[in-house]
Amino acid sequence: MNIDAIIDKLSYETREESQIIKSRSLDFSVYASKSNIVDHEKLTSGKQMIEIRPHTRFVHFPKHKHNYVEMVYGLRGTTHHYVNGEAVELNKGGLLIMNEHVLHEVQKSGLDDLAINFIIRPLFFDTTLKMMHAEQNSIKSFLIACLTGDDTENTSYLYYDAKDYMPVRHLIENMIHQLFLESYDIDVLKYTMGLMFMELARRPEFLMNKNESMILKILKSIDHDYKTISLSKLSEEFNYDVSTISKMIKSFTGKGFNELLIQRRLQEVCYLLEHSPLTFDAIVDLVGYSNKSYCYKMFKKTYGLTPKNYRIQKRT
Repeated sequence: MNIDAIIDKLSYETREESQIIKSRSLDFSVYASKSNIVDHEKLTSGKQMIEIRPHTRFVHFPKHKHNYVEMVYGLRGTTHHYVNGEAVELNKGGLLIMNEHVLHEVQKSGLDDLAINFIIRPLFFDTTLKMMHAEQNSIKSFLIACLTGDDTENTSYLYYDAKDYMPVRHLIENMIHQLFLESYDIDVLKYTMGLMFMELARRPEFLMNKNESMILKILKSIDHDYKTISLSKLSEEFNYDVSTISKMIKSFTGKGFNELLIQRRLQEVCYLLEHSPLTFDAIVDLVGYSNKSYCYKMFKKTYGLTPKNYRIQKRT
């Protein structure tokens, strides 16, 4: 059975959903053992480290936590989530991974809004963590938090838009296929999950929640600390390796780090030429350049004028 046939079967109305439609309400005790914590033993057989179930439609799930790691993969249509208060719109190819400490809310979805939930025990990720490279990144931080029970908001969930990244989609759909047919080797599944995370780590531009907020902080650092900032300093500040920081900047701005830094420093040069009596040499030192000739060259290349002529033009 291929993945399309599995998706068609998953799209059928489940007994659980039929009961929800019939009662027109949600009996949360079906899912939770205590308080607002959804229990994996109520959702699955409770015997396996990883299982799947269709995402429940036709009802609003109020704020809750899980006693497992939940991975939601969009198959068709759109499902709407709130994760720690942040809205997440999960479309086809979208991937949302949440640890046990996330506060999760799900909006009511329709017949054509299909997703699949992976119910995963934290220890399942022990192999995945061993497969990750030594450098720190958001995925490694997330996995460590899952295995240690760390309750840190910055490592509590990951949200990817992988619709255009076929290697990841193939790996996820391979796991769905194995789990749906209940014909799998747990070690093969662990390595498949590990490969998925390794692929995602290689392409940080697909990470939505972390990058969108992180890139704004990175750009703010460049804007504020342009005199002394470097990729290595950004790496230390944001706990990402230099390569990942560089890729994030390029992906979200279309420009490399050096290009952004030059742009910011030259903006300051322009401002000081226009509004201060400082000489060009003094301005070069003030904005963080150690090489006057290089600054002069980049200024002329960017604005088509020498610094002297730029000042004259702006003051006349």
